Amino acid sequence: MNLRAIGSKLPVEVLIPKYEEYELNICQEVFPHYNAKCIYLPKLVGEKIYNEHDFKGYQYKSLALALSSFENVLLLDADNTPLKDPELLFSSNPFKDHGMVLWPDFWKRTTHPYFYDIIGINIDDSKRRDYGYHEYGHYYKPIAPEGTVLFHQLDHTMPDPTSESGQVLFSKKKHFKSLVLSLYYNTYGPDYYYPLLSQGAAGEGDKETFLAAAHALGESYYAVKKHVIPLGRFRDGNFHGSAMGQYDAVQDYELFNKYAESTEDIGDRPDFFFVHANFPKMDPWSLKKDDIIYDAAKDERNRLFGEGFIDDAKYDFELQMWGFMKDLLCEQKLEFINFSNEDLTSDRVCSEVLEQYKYLESTTKKN
Repeated sequence: MNLRAIGSKLPVEVLIPKYEEYELNICQEVFPHYNAKCIYLPKLVGEKIYNEHDFKGYQYKSLALALSSFENVLLLDADNTPLKDPELLFSSNPFKDHGMVLWPDFWKRTTHPYFYDIIGINIDDSKRRDYGYHEYGHYYKPIAPEGTVLFHQLDHTMPDPTSESGQVLFSKKKHFKSLVLSLYYNTYGPDYYYPLLSQGAAGEGDKETFLAAAHALGESYYAVKKHVIPLGRFRDGNFHGSAMGQYDAVQDYELFNKYAESTEDIGDRPDFFFVHANFPKMDPWSLKKDDIIYDAAKDERNRLFGEGFIDDAKYDFELQMWGFMKDLLCEQKLEFINFSNEDLTSDRVCSEVLEQYKYLESTTKKN
């Protein structure tokens, strides 16, 4: 619904990994109206192979990319929402030039040196590059003792910081070898490649496998330079993060090339492009029950992404999201598996959605 509301006409395929997650009404009645369809993973992979490998969790994303019928793919987590029509990304210079665009994570790279031995890349500790937390010619000084050269400042290592896979822009034609290798890394990821690529650091999982595959094969990719920022709200003087704010790769690419020779922070930034609401999830009942959008002690409601995000997004993104929930739950009266037990009904969830929507309407900024 969000994609259509922001003007996108791109077709959509939604990967369904398990039978119990297949919402019949959504897949057969709702999605077709939005040029979207469900892909049932076990059927495409084959029950025997699917059960034999016990795919789960992070491994699904590489399978979704491989099994999609699209040649050019914007792989999005279910909790990731574009603020602009993503169609413009497919005709953009970073995608045309590289065929793979990746966005940064919060964390520094912790890939084990053995990974470079495995892929046959020799890291010469005498060759250093000015790379790292890098925005448009300005390099952030690494947090390390004076004179220390961090491993991922050395030439031929992967970029620092790490990447995240809440959104990945991928040309399967240009990067078919990377696609196959990343699928291999994910098939054996939990026991081997996830620990090797992250060593237990925050966010360990599939997120490094796409970049690692391209790096291993010497294939081109563009890593967005503008660093991810946390989005969230303040309560009682403390900040509570709710999402990852990722920037426009097209504008980022233009700024990076324009200021490539600069050594100063230019004080400019691209627009926001994605809201990856990874924690907490946009589950209306859990948000209320867990006192995230509602302070029970004070009987007060609040915005999940804070008051200022209306200006950052250039429209009331949060109000729009709750408007979609209101339409699905209260107007179309769709039944969801999550809200189908004796204690929690869709009507009860609808009442909560209406309350939060009313609050958001009362606190929005009129354009």
